[in-house]
Amino acid sequence: MIFVRIRKKNVKYFTNLISVCYFYTKDSFTPIVFILEPFINHLKPLEMRKSLIIVFYFLILRFTVSAGGGIYETYMSFSLNGGGEFYHGTGGGNPSLQGSVLGINLDLNTATLVMKLRGINSWNDGGCEVTSANMNYRVYKNGDPAPSFTSLPLNLNGSSGNNKFWNVNSPDINLLAGLTSIGTYNFEVYFDAPTNASGGCDPVLYANNGGPNYIGTFSVSTALPVKINSFIVKNKKEENLISWTTSSEINNNYFEVQYSEDGKTFQSIGKVEGSGNSSRMTQYEFMHENPDEGTSYYRLKQVDFDGKFEYSPVKSIYVSEADVRIFPNPVTDMLHFSGLDDEAVDLIIKDMTGKEVYSVKELSAPSFDISELKNGMYIIYLISPHRTIRERLLKQ
Repeated sequence: MIFVRIRKKNVKYFTNLISVCYFYTKDSFTPIVFILEPFINHLKPLEMRKSLIIVFYFLILRFTVSAGGGIYETYMSFSLNGGGEFYHGTGGGNPSLQGSVLGINLDLNTATLVMKLRGINSWNDGGCEVTSANMNYRVYKNGDPAPSFTSLPLNLNGSSGNNKFWNVNSPDINLLAGLTSIGTYNFEVYFDAPTNASGGCDPVLYANNGGPNYIGTFSVSTALPVKINSFIVKNKKEENLISWTTSSEINNNYFEVQYSEDGKTFQSIGKVEGSGNSSRMTQYEFMHENPDEGTSYYRLKQVDFDGKFEYSPVKSIYVSEADVRIFPNPVTDMLHFSGLDDEAVDLIIKDMTGKEVYSVKELSAPSFDISELKNGMYIIYLISPHRTIRERLLKQ
């Protein structure tokens, strides 16, 4: 702040006249306060004119020195857990984002920290013209490498004189999205406003806290227990390979691999040790040897050290002899076969209790009618002197 003091002699009565002018920079404005004191209450007209000339001189100086352009206000609004909006920024009376705390002890399972409105106000002068504006942000955990900035264009939503108002309030951006571990996180921001590079202004104007950018923080105290990113089942000749990856683990003791023939009743076929606590991508595999012919169903039971557990979605894979096909499955009436060639084959169909409900000796036709069977799950057997093909069959 700069004070310019002008004194008059022969004081009887005193009056203060204050005029505030603003010199804009990239991030803020500096008030220059002209204080004319003291004034004699009964000034002669000539003396009054001289005093006003001095004031006008400084006003003219303001417009001469500040020719160009700049950003004189930035603002952002946030909502924590669906509550009311609160604001941060520079100018306009909002508290600065720099050093602010946006949330404490957040739970990634339930919490939201949403950025809503964001914008800047810019000014033009002396031929300089601000042509667009952007907000740039990134979120990262203390101690981790900082990622690249995400740039959000701002829309021109009004103007007044030499001032332009740039902002956007959609889409909502949840700053917690994609986070997986506990700790303190940084929300780093800067704004840029490209110009026509005329009238003495820079090609791009910045609001960036003088260079290091504006940084607010928030802390996470509860993370997602175990986040499974992928779960895949593949056939490897006489084996099924079950593989999965996690991007984060909290209190993870082990995974139990479970198998089912009908997709309803599961049994454990193995256990894979977990990584305890991890915020890195971890890959797991389990090999199921000699699975049954037909469709196999798999799921994971993730178990914490305290005994709590969760199930993954169910994955399935169809396995059959390469040269034999039974179709359609599910079936309503006619069931067809292919790849049997000239083999002498017996056919047996059993229900899920093991009771034989249909059989054909030395099957000769490539299809037959099973419309008389009740709807439900069955096991079909094709038996030849050289092999037995077993497959689950759904009758609808």
